[in-house]
Amino acid sequence: MPSAHLGNNSGRETIEAIEKAIAEIKPNIIFSHTEHDRHQDHILVNRATISACRFFQGQLYFYEAFSSLKYFEPQMVYRIDEFFPDKIIAISLFTSQANKFYMQPKIIESIAVFRAAQFGMFGKAEAFEVGKIIK
Repeated sequence: MPSAHLGNNSGRETIEAIEKAIAEIKPNIIFSHTEHDRHQDHILVNRATISACRFFQGQLYFYEAFSSLKYFEPQMVYRIDEFFPDKIIAISLFTSQANKFYMQPKIIESIAVFRAAQFGMFGKAEAFEVGKIIK
């Protein structure tokens, strides 16, 4: 489905697609967009994920995007120093986003350094809002 068009369905098909993926993959951890994102598709995916995870027995975390920085309030952080070069490579594969200033490696690195500092660490970190933790 093209970007910015998830709102064209009832949401049920998105929930069912996530439920199907959970049943097939059987993950222990699920990551989704934060509810504080300003992109309409990201908000719909967050809501669908929460609904699809209502019986999920694992960990659910919400990540930030540049469109969520203003309201993102992380409760946990994960060090990514050793993985950061791989993150930059992975992000570079999203060629449709390459022209966005916030997809530039220096911006992404700045956010990672800030999140580490926010939690009293040196280096780089990925921060998350906690949706659910059942172990």
